[in-house]
Amino acid sequence: MMKFPFFTSSRSYYDLTKIRALQAEFFTKIVAAIELARSLTKGGKYSAVVSSYPEGTPVQVTEPSKDTDTVAPANMGTLDKANTTLFSRFNGISGVYLLYRINFPLQFYIGSSVNLGARMFDYYKLLINKSEGRTTVERTFNDSGDPSDWGVVFLGFYPPLVRLVMELFFMNTLFPTMNRVHTVSINNLGNSTHLSFSDMAIGLRAQLSSYFSHEAVIGAFTTLSNAIHNAYKAWEITGKSLNNLGMVIFVYSYTTHKLLFVMSSLEACRAHFHTHVNLLRTCMNLKWVFRQEFILSHTPLSAEELRAYQVPDSAIGQGRYEIEAYNRGTNQLVGKYPSIREARKALSSGNRTYLLEAIRTGSVYKNMYFTRKLINTKINIYRYDAITGAELPSYGGTARTFKAAGIGFKRLKRVLDTGIAYKGVIYTTKPR
Repeated sequence: MMKFPFFTSSRSYYDLTKIRALQAEFFTKIVAAIELARSLTKGGKYSAVVSSYPEGTPVQVTEPSKDTDTVAPANMGTLDKANTTLFSRFNGISGVYLLYRINFPLQFYIGSSVNLGARMFDYYKLLINKSEGRTTVERTFNDSGDPSDWGVVFLGFYPPLVRLVMELFFMNTLFPTMNRVHTVSINNLGNSTHLSFSDMAIGLRAQLSSYFSHEAVIGAFTTLSNAIHNAYKAWEITGKSLNNLGMVIFVYSYTTHKLLFVMSSLEACRAHFHTHVNLLRTCMNLKWVFRQEFILSHTPLSAEELRAYQVPDSAIGQGRYEIEAYNRGTNQLVGKYPSIREARKALSSGNRTYLLEAIRTGSVYKNMYFTRKLINTKINIYRYDAITGAELPSYGGTARTFKAAGIGFKRLKRVLDTGIAYKGVIYTTKPR
């Protein structure tokens, strides 16, 4: 049974060749730890949680960067570069992270957070002395140099309670040198804890702890498992619905079916994608692919479940459905409605999801069945050179045009109404 030895070395390794050798060994151990987590849960009830590498993990690294000034893992960068990439991209995403000193990877720290983007920003502020460290580790970061000296690796994206179990596992396989203790506890019980995933966390604990033989490590897993169980029971006794504790969202790639990350709540998912919660709920309830790129789910999905998701009609979000309602018994037309919203108002349907499900599946709702006809309201926008009149590449509808062409929405509307060219380009809704 393979074990990962505690890193030991001296600072005589500061020449570039030895630094690269240390980094290669360091990333090899990280990849081995991720592979180990996958193998221990393979075929288990909760294996879907760790079945795929999240984007940017060191498994994608084949060799150190050729740039001698930065040898951080591919797609990750240092904490100063993360200021413009990771902070926004991983805002509201739950998971386990690793921070390491680039020129001395023997010095590294493992932690977890329900909001990785915000946590990375906290470390960034510590390193530039914009905030004071409250713990021993945070005070260490206050005195540890420039943010560009520190690299970031995300070991995985997991639901809030599950990330505690995974944090404990990675601590006791990689042995971080900056962690004061290699144990994990539950703090600040509340909505962000997402106790509805306690069964998943306890199940993974049983699978992962079987790898270890040291009594102290097994005891740490048992203590964490008991704490999760007790927390669940405490909330259960109070009578509070677990649904009110938050809705964890699993985000998969539609093309590869890989788990990309886990959002800690529906609100975090909304903020991350800059969209509306109703659209997210609709995509999950109707098994639609979100933005033709992402699969969203409340729970981990099997390969068969992932294949059930479909790309909706292109006019969704840029069109409307005309709804016809028929009596179940007589098959007579009961009503005709210009949109789902009008149908819901007329039928006094308080829950839009039930009506949508009936429309999509043909099931009976309030003794009626429904048919729908898509009314396309999408407007294509064409672009032409203002001088030569030559046709330029078009991007489709209004939203895609103002994003891709770098023109504001209000300005785009103005040039469409007036026909005036903007930066040498004429925009029109009618092809020439």
